[in-house]
Amino acid sequence: MRASVEAGRLHGNRRFFASSQRLAQPQPRCCVARLRTHTVAAQGNHASTSTSSSAPAHTPFVEDLAGALVEPEEVWPEGVSEKYWLWTFPGSSLQTRVRYFEAGTSGPPLLLLHGFGVGAYHYERNIAELSKACRVYAVDVLGQGSSWPVRAATAEDGLYISVDTWRQQLADFAVDVMKVGPSERCYVAGNSLGGLLAVQLAALRPELVAGLVLLNATPFWSFRPSLSAVSQGVWAMLPAGFGSVPVPQKLKDFIGKYWWDTLRRPGTIRTMLQLVYSDAGSVDEGTVKRILKATEQPLALDVFAAIALAPKP
Repeated sequence: MRASVEAGRLHGNRRFFASSQRLAQPQPRCCVARLRTHTVAAQGNHASTSTSSSAPAHTPFVEDLAGALVEPEEVWPEGVSEKYWLWTFPGSSLQTRVRYFEAGTSGPPLLLLHGFGVGAYHYERNIAELSKACRVYAVDVLGQGSSWPVRAATAEDGLYISVDTWRQQLADFAVDVMKVGPSERCYVAGNSLGGLLAVQLAALRPELVAGLVLLNATPFWSFRPSLSAVSQGVWAMLPAGFGSVPVPQKLKDFIGKYWWDTLRRPGTIRTMLQLVYSDAGSVDEGTVKRILKATEQPLALDVFAAIALAPKP
């Protein structure tokens, strides 16, 4: 992989200069030379729905959450499959239904990671093109896009919506779904939050990662000390498990009233997207609606509040 890789926009007419780094062991040349800036015309019917071999095609919600999962209604180019993977949060019985897209049958494995508040669909103009030379996987991290728990989390589950949780999800996904390991490691491309997660995955699970492509990666996440930190500051005065899902109701109501309800207004979303796209005119209603759809999940406010209270990795 070259020291600098020019990458086309994920969505809209935005362009990135993506820094990349080859990790310790020599690996085959990465297929990501350029993410082209063009629209791939949609073909065929709706993307197929399937799961990895370990998961049923449909996992029902319980505790009055029936129908909460967004069923596939994206129209994708031929050869791009929409799938679901059932992932159990480590240390608990909490199962999550994780959406991902897959394309390509040959070449090195490539994992695409999206930024905060969106989903793998942000790579819709890149997946089909990249699949000509790579086996491409684009996954929604937990609590984003269409990846959500199949039941309401309890305090006993100990679910923090944090970098540590997302990194573990991605490591398990790489092993269970992508089938990567020391004999064939994957390349990881991440935008914004996805870039931070890519670095975390490569640093702590180097046996899985051959190289990185960082697209405007965020340099930090959260203001709360890591749970393993000796000094917890004012956080030490809070009860054990504070900040995990479910968030205390009064705090959740406060966050919902003064933060969440404002952020998820269509006008707010549109304005925020226009700030990060070099061509503000490329912010289309489809993207706004996709972001809004995730906020309609029954657990969306709980997850958003938990993200705000999440510890550092």
